[in-house]
Amino acid sequence: MDGVQERLQRLQQSLEQARALKSRAEGRREQLEAERQQILQELQQEGVTPEELDATIERLRQELADKLAEAEQLVPWDLLGGDRSGYAG
Repeated sequence: MDGVQERLQRLQQSLEQARALKSRAEGRREQLEAERQQILQELQQEGVTPEELDATIERLRQELADKLAEAEQLVPWDLLGGDRSGYAG
């Protein structure tokens, strides 16, 4: 009968562990869902849909690169010894 008792006890412990894992997973899921909703709200405030996000990021990166190149052209490199180290273009 000892073997049966041990098996029942192990099953009970396993069940309790599974319940604890489920509870933690549900809590984490709720936390992630709240974060997701916050991100979606921020996107909406910026006027961007999730489907447009990649294209918007790429457009903004390109705009930034263009503006940096434009600003670099305004620097009088010839008067500064022509040193453009660390700058693209």
